Amino acid sequence: MKRSKLPVPPKRRIGRKHSPADRNRPIPCEEGCGCKVLPGHGFLAAIDGVVYHFCCVDCADSYQENLQTEAARVIRERVGPGMRVADVGCGSGFYTAELADRVGPDGQVFAVDSSATNVGRTEEYLTRRGLRNRVTTLTAPTGSLTAIPSGGLDFLLSSDALCCTSERSTAFREIARVLRPGAVAYLRVSEDSPRSVRPLSTRERELRIAPFERLAGGHGAGSRWAILRNPPATGP
Repeated sequence: MKRSKLPVPPKRRIGRKHSPADRNRPIPCEEGCGCKVLPGHGFLAAIDGVVYHFCCVDCADSYQENLQTEAARVIRERVGPGMRVADVGCGSGFYTAELADRVGPDGQVFAVDSSATNVGRTEEYLTRRGLRNRVTTLTAPTGSLTAIPSGGLDFLLSSDALCCTSERSTAFREIARVLRPGAVAYLRVSEDSPRSVRPLSTRERELRIAPFERLAGGHGAGSRWAILRNPPATGP
């Protein structure tokens, strides 16, 4: 993949706010690589009008590529301060961190994965990003979200997890349960993942998403995605 050089904004420091006492305090690279740099040093990059701080150009390019995915775009458009959200199938934690950054200190994020190793990686990444206290991590199957209260979420993201469970009907029922009426979910399913239990046929896909209102959808790069809204409550 050809990498594009990110513009360095002139006469600007860093996107995060720092007090005078913080000016000489090392901060983590936004990519979460583990490196730390001093404010005003390292590599500054402007992405979508926001200035980020990286330790090197490679980290800046990698972060930009992740931000260009459909899931990242939906997070930026749909998630805001104070919201309660979930990342089901959190993997290494990139989207979990983006969710935590968007909800702010008054929001809450649930990060769920069936792999304890992945949950550990997510916790380490969140710690490096300074976002660990905003996230509740759970080691549980994709179809078991019992730790999340019914109607407790404003937004749910699941990227490449639903293709890796044999309990898809249960998983979709759980997603509908934890979303409040009118809340939105972004679901992405890989069509060629080596971890896939079985291909998700067109018939099964349409059957599973039928209870939701479909707002948008598409496919590409061996996957399909959809933005779904939980139907609003009806009656008194």
